[in-house]
Amino acid sequence: MIKNSFYILLAGCSFGILSTIVKIEYGKGYTLGDISGAQALFGAIILWLFFIVMYKKATKDKSPAAPREKNSIAKLLATGAVSGLISICYYKCVHLIPASIAIILLMQYTWMSMLIEKLFFKSSMNKKQILCVGLILIGTILAAGLLKDKEGIHPLPIEGIVYGLLGGLFYAIFIIANGRVGNHFTSLKKSSIISIGMCIMVFAIFPPSFIWNGTFSNVMQWGFPLAIFGTVLPPILFAIAIPRIGIPLSSILSSVELPTAVILAYFILKEDVDYVQVIGILLILSSIVIINVKDRSMATMDLRRAE
Repeated sequence: MIKNSFYILLAGCSFGILSTIVKIEYGKGYTLGDISGAQALFGAIILWLFFIVMYKKATKDKSPAAPREKNSIAKLLATGAVSGLISICYYKCVHLIPASIAIILLMQYTWMSMLIEKLFFKSSMNKKQILCVGLILIGTILAAGLLKDKEGIHPLPIEGIVYGLLGGLFYAIFIIANGRVGNHFTSLKKSSIISIGMCIMVFAIFPPSFIWNGTFSNVMQWGFPLAIFGTVLPPILFAIAIPRIGIPLSSILSSVELPTAVILAYFILKEDVDYVQVIGILLILSSIVIINVKDRSMATMDLRRAE
C-alpha cells in the first residue's frame, strides 16, 4: 500500500512539474509548437522503445478478434489526439497567465468529468458531489485571485482563461476515454498507441520544425524531461498502482499535482501567491478528498457484497 501510494504521489508531482519547465522554456524563446511537439515526439520514442524491448511480455494481451482490435486501436488513437489537445491548450494557457493559476484552471477537470459522466453516461450525482463542485468553483475563484483588489494587479486575459478551461475539458474527456477504451491491452501497449495519436494531433497543428531547422539538439535537452514527466512516467506509475489501491484513493493522492505546480511557481518562477489563494487551493483539494472518500467507502461496501 505504501509503495503504490508513493507511485501515485510521484505521478502527481510529475504532472505538477510540467508548467514550470514550460514557463522556463518560453523564457528561452521556444514556441508552443516546439514545446508540445517535443513532449509528443520524445514521449512516443521512449514508450515505443520500452514496448519493443519488452515485446514478448507486452504481447501477453488477451487476443481479441481483429475487428475489435482495430476498433480499439482507432479509439486509442483518438484518445491520444485528445491528449495532444490537452498539451496545446494547457501550455498555451501557461504562456498567457501565471503557472500557479493555469494549473488551477486545468484542475476544473474534476467537476467537468462528473458532468460529462452525468450527461453522456447517465451517471448519478448526489447532493454531496454537487456541494463539492460548488466548493471547487469557490476555491477556484479564491485561488485564481479573482477577489483581490483591482489596484496593483493585472487582470487575467480572457484568452488565457479560455485555453485553461479547454485544457481542463479535454483532460476530463481523456480521463473518461482512457478508462473505457483499450483495457484488454497491456498498459504499455495502450500508452504507446495513445502516444501516436498525440503526435498526429500536435504535428497536424504544429509541424515539428525543430527536427529540421537546426534546433533539434537543444530541444532534446529539455524535451526528454518534459516527455518523461508528462507522457511516460505518470501513465506507467498509474497503471501499476491504481489497480492495487483503487481509483478514489488514487484521485486524492494524484491531486498533489496542484500544490506541486503552485509551490514550484512560487519558489522557481517567483510568482506571487498570497494566503487567499492558498485558502482557495486547500478548498479545492478538500473537495476532491470529500468526493473520493465517500466513493471509496461505497466501493468497499460493493466489494464486500460481491464477496
